[in-house]
Amino acid sequence: MTTRKILLTISVLLCLITQGISQDVIIKRNGTEIQTKIIQITDDLIKYKDYSFLDGPLRSLYISEVFMVVYENGQRERFDQITEVEKQPQKESQKTQTNELYEYRENNTVSSKNESHFALGIGYGNSYGGVGTKVQFIQELGGDFSIGIQASIGTILDINSDEINSILSYSGGILIYPFKSFYLNLQYGGFGIYYKANYDFDSGSLSFSPELLYGPTVLVGYELFLSEHFGLNLGAGGCYDLNGGNQYYYAYDVGLIFRF
Repeated sequence: MTTRKILLTISVLLCLITQGISQDVIIKRNGTEIQTKIIQITDDLIKYKDYSFLDGPLRSLYISEVFMVVYENGQRERFDQITEVEKQPQKESQKTQTNELYEYRENNTVSSKNESHFALGIGYGNSYGGVGTKVQFIQELGGDFSIGIQASIGTILDINSDEINSILSYSGGILIYPFKSFYLNLQYGGFGIYYKANYDFDSGSLSFSPELLYGPTVLVGYELFLSEHFGLNLGAGGCYDLNGGNQYYYAYDVGLIFRF
């Protein structure tokens, strides 16, 4: 018989003899005795109050630490120690839960890696070169902040003359996204038509021809995505003409965005 078993046996005998079976006694595996009033025993815990302080707090002790309980009526209940074989399924379960938690975090946590994407826009306005299309490249820089570049080509129609004419327009610029969908568009290029006066000295006649307005444009816009890849683009701002008379004009955008 080992020393530890001898100590446990002695503790039990002393408990039965000296305590007169007047209270519950918890005997721990290290030989320590606790004079208690047991309140509840669950699968994992023994909940009790100190016998000398029954109005005190409710305490608890893991069953794995307990060798035996001797109740006040003399009944004894022994708690066999869990073997390593019995612990194995619990370890495997904990391992499975850990792996599942790791996979969940991998699949649901937002990646810290900054991503980039291309977008194609079709619409009408300054960023589209009149009626046209634009291509964007956007690079995320962290959080909701992104920056990108844009190029567009389109056609501006002359509908104020007797014949409908069109002028090829183009522009390029920088996009700044301080928030996820709101952006500031700084661009330079064509955005409208003005009419240039042409006087023929030989015939003494005066005629007007459509010419392209171009210069810097500032737009504040919003991209409303209805799905992962498809959305609407709305923008408004102002532009300054450097070609037809150095005047300010309103700027606007309305279009569809396809993100890749």
